[in-house]
Amino acid sequence: MEQRCRRGRQEAKGERTAHKRLAGRRVQMAPAMYPALAPLLCMLWLIACSALREAGARSMENFAPLALPPASAKRIPILEGGFIYPLLPFGPGNQLVGLREALVLGRLFKRTVVIHEIVPLHYDDEKIEGGHGGTRPLDFDMLYDLDHLSRHQSVVTQAELQAKGWNGHLDIVASVGKRFFEEYNLNRFRLLNISWDEDTPFMDFHNFNCTTSDLRRMAEPLSKSKYAGFALYQTAVPDTGAACFRLKATGHVCHDLYLQVSLSLVRSPYILDIVRRFREQSLGGANAPYLAVHIRPYEDRCMEVWKKEPYNDTRASEMCKNGNLYNVFVQQTLEQMQKLEQNASSTGLSLFVMAHPVLRPIITKLYEQADLHPVYYNMPDLEDVVGFRSLSLLGMVEEEIATQADYFLGSHVSSMTATVLQDRFARGKSFRSAGTFGNSLSKYYPEKKGTSKSPSKGSSKRSSKRSKKTSRKALSAP
Repeated sequence: MEQRCRRGRQEAKGERTAHKRLAGRRVQMAPAMYPALAPLLCMLWLIACSALREAGARSMENFAPLALPPASAKRIPILEGGFIYPLLPFGPGNQLVGLREALVLGRLFKRTVVIHEIVPLHYDDEKIEGGHGGTRPLDFDMLYDLDHLSRHQSVVTQAELQAKGWNGHLDIVASVGKRFFEEYNLNRFRLLNISWDEDTPFMDFHNFNCTTSDLRRMAEPLSKSKYAGFALYQTAVPDTGAACFRLKATGHVCHDLYLQVSLSLVRSPYILDIVRRFREQSLGGANAPYLAVHIRPYEDRCMEVWKKEPYNDTRASEMCKNGNLYNVFVQQTLEQMQKLEQNASSTGLSLFVMAHPVLRPIITKLYEQADLHPVYYNMPDLEDVVGFRSLSLLGMVEEEIATQADYFLGSHVSSMTATVLQDRFARGKSFRSAGTFGNSLSKYYPEKKGTSKSPSKGSSKRSSKRSKKTSRKALSAP
């Protein structure tokens, strides 16, 4: 047996040697056998390779999906339907509401949504925005977890597209109405290095209710354009920038899709780490319970009314949509703090307050008169972490702190309050753990039924007169 195996190995080795010799002779014989054909064959081979390269390049340009970075292997791929570039107006809170709507349209039209930087509210005024560096656009992945989003929806960053050769030119600009195309917002859009020219079609769809006919009417012109800009804020889905937005399925396609895409938008690890450290240092510990409130006089001019003492109710009713907020926020905060302390079986819970920095002195004064001691996330806190001051970024950190609170009480006319409520919904927090200040609107803006949730029984029956100041100790007494 051993001899047969040895003989077999020798025969196999001999066959391999013979094949090598034969191959060598064939290679050497070919030029000798076909001296006239060799140059022609080489030329045909080069022509064929060149044609294949050109065809492959054209195919990749027109049909192949965009190559994503190796680290993004689990991302949903680029869709063949083209791209939606969200044109997002106003401040960061409004822009992120509009982005959620863009994600809705991306799913409906099977298009990839382009993720770009968030432009500060006061992009043209560094002083108002907080100081040097405050007007810089904010990277999306600094604010939200892009990797998490990309595993639930087809998205691509503007930087990735530009790295592949896109010059930022939009093939079409779409909108529902023309309210977002005043010069202030056009300049905001231009900061993102996108462009259109005189030949770019502007499509105004006038109205959109997310019906089948609406979707068909919108799909046809969009299908002819690879890069479609779309101005969005409370456009595809109504009331998304207000606290009255319904955080439950309604059967309305766009509304329910909006709730779904909200689950895919989670804060970035960077923001979460900032909030964790702030809670440890300023709110009694990383897991300590606390109440968060958002005090937002609306519109911006209303802040001037708040800053002047004594508070002028008549002027407030003329200049503010929620002119009575000044008169009710302390009392309702006290009541909610008492309820939260009873549920937590502890006293001394922290009160975190979201508010514009210029309003904080008067808010602190009014709270301290009722033995409440508000805690703020201040601009120096932010600067110590990120190296610059930004009113817009400050607000986004505040939103996450409020999202994590055991109870949240907001201003229902504010998109920031709406963002907090939607983020809390996405985290699975109970709808009973949040509400808005009741009886806060001015007499010229009567509250609609169901748009404001009072934190306690009977608060909706309070008069618009200023509530009698009550100390925390008196309220806690049996």
